Amino acid sequence: MPADSPDKRLRNGTLSDHSFALTLAVPFLLLFLVTQAGTMSPAHDSMCYLRMIERGEFFHEHHLLYNAAAWLWMEFWQLLVPSLGAITLISWLNGLFGALTLSVFALLLVRRAGIGRTPAAVATLLPAFSFGIWFYSITIEVYIIALFFVLAAMYVLTRNQLDARTVIFAAMLHGVAMLFHQLHLFFLFPALYIIMQSRRRENGSAHPAWRLALLYTATAGLTALLPYLFIGWYVLGMNTPERYLHWLIGYGARGDFWNAPGLSLLPKIVLGYGRSLVGADFLFALQPTLEMIERLPPSKWLADQEFVVRRLPEWLA
Repeated sequence: MPADSPDKRLRNGTLSDHSFALTLAVPFLLLFLVTQAGTMSPAHDSMCYLRMIERGEFFHEHHLLYNAAAWLWMEFWQLLVPSLGAITLISWLNGLFGALTLSVFALLLVRRAGIGRTPAAVATLLPAFSFGIWFYSITIEVYIIALFFVLAAMYVLTRNQLDARTVIFAAMLHGVAMLFHQLHLFFLFPALYIIMQSRRRENGSAHPAWRLALLYTATAGLTALLPYLFIGWYVLGMNTPERYLHWLIGYGARGDFWNAPGLSLLPKIVLGYGRSLVGADFLFALQPTLEMIERLPPSKWLADQEFVVRRLPEWLA
């Protein structure tokens, strides 16, 4: 029998790798469902989000589509299984996207880094059992869906060859990520870096790097901006520039949500990354930590961490 053509082998490999990644997502989904938070205690924002979703407050300025998507998901499943509560259903939505996020991570390792499937599956255990991925996949929070779309955009952008169609698709995924959380505007910088580096590897490309970068920026911007303009200006009635900007910025205009650059910036970055891996809520069961909390200003809200570990013995922490 004649050997398969390279294109056919590539297509077969793509399907096989995608099937592997989706299969890998199944046990992670089960993990998130089994360890789902049955109360609002793990995250102080969860109760606020739940009340907004149940009241039909669909459009939060910082994560425009999350409430609406969660409401549609909740309504659909409650039509089929009315006994399931809102906390359970919305947490399941996050669990699904947490598992899909890990699936894309595994694909990046296999198809972009060239790692074998078994090592890739083992490596995927690191984010799967990190505190950040697990936490945002088992409770009502807004970050995990956006993270899935950002990783999907990165996966598309890191193909061997970039053309206009690929760049547009990746930019649309990035735009959707911004609609689920506007913080992912900052993914623009690594995305443009990936495009520029890809063009340098492809001499004689029909699409200069600056054109693809401009195409990406425009597509991602329009994908996010048009829904933001329509919903903010027409649906919510923020129909003056002042009202619209005030709504768009939201609590980002409050000084207690920002830290001025200084010597403390690097330790805070290290602390943030460390906490995303190991959590560190157990530290709030230690007496020195509690004494430090008492010295913090009222704007530094840490009562939810104290509550979670309120019965944890100090010796165990």
